[in-house]
Amino acid sequence: MGNVKTAEFVLRGVSGINCLFSDVEVGGIRFRCVNGVLVGRFEVVNEDPEVMAKLLAIALSLVSGCGFEACCVSVDSCMVVNVPISASVTVGLGQAPEQMTGMPTMYMPITIQVSVGKAINLDKEMLDEAVKLMDKLKDALQSSDPNRKRVVDGLLRVVKWWVSGSLDEDPLDRFLKFFVAFELLVSLMGYKGKNKEKGKKGKNKGHEEKSGGSWVEKFCSDHGLACEFEGMRINEVRNLIMHEPGEKRDQAEEVAKKHADEFGQEVLKAVWRVLSEELKISI
Repeated sequence: MGNVKTAEFVLRGVSGINCLFSDVEVGGIRFRCVNGVLVGRFEVVNEDPEVMAKLLAIALSLVSGCGFEACCVSVDSCMVVNVPISASVTVGLGQAPEQMTGMPTMYMPITIQVSVGKAINLDKEMLDEAVKLMDKLKDALQSSDPNRKRVVDGLLRVVKWWVSGSLDEDPLDRFLKFFVAFELLVSLMGYKGKNKEKGKKGKNKGHEEKSGGSWVEKFCSDHGLACEFEGMRINEVRNLIMHEPGEKRDQAEEVAKKHADEFGQEVLKAVWRVLSEELKISI
């Protein structure tokens, strides 16, 4: 056991994290909150601590419905400088002050943004669920079944885009990132190839805007998702934002901003359904 090392990581959310515990160990990881970020510490045994931290961030995002990302992973410590919650937090690689017994190790500061807003409450039960989900995802990644591994690889990419959207403060950018996650998920499940509409060059512009959307309708219907807001299908909203200057784009942008978070939750619902049905993973 002489080669066992201790690693530490920091997870952030879009707003400050409020731990409803002072210090707790779950699945071999000791957690605490410091100035609005979640710090985890664990022993590294034959695994990459960065991969583990990122997988836990994905699992916690799925369990909580809020995006989390790993912003510091160190085989030593992540130094979290004391600053007020709901501000920028400086995190760096190096020994924590209380552990220093001589000259400090290299300190590389990283400033992360913890937005002003309602703090994310985190309890031990949520951490329990996230660690269990992380272990299930890890097992799926190591599966000898190539299709199972393909699906979990694809789902992790979907969730990364979903997390990126969840962490974005701009509602328009949130919507667009959620759409990327949605489209990746639809493609992963094979809907885009099977449900392409024929005759995309319709007789009128209205038809052209709607064309290519049968895959959206089919996927949303099969998975019980709300994919239309204020009379506009999500792919139509995205296409107008990306390709149609003028009044229609302005209208689409307003719809996207207003319904970004609702759409994000629909995507998350679909991810959970695929996890359950395709990988038999649940919590």
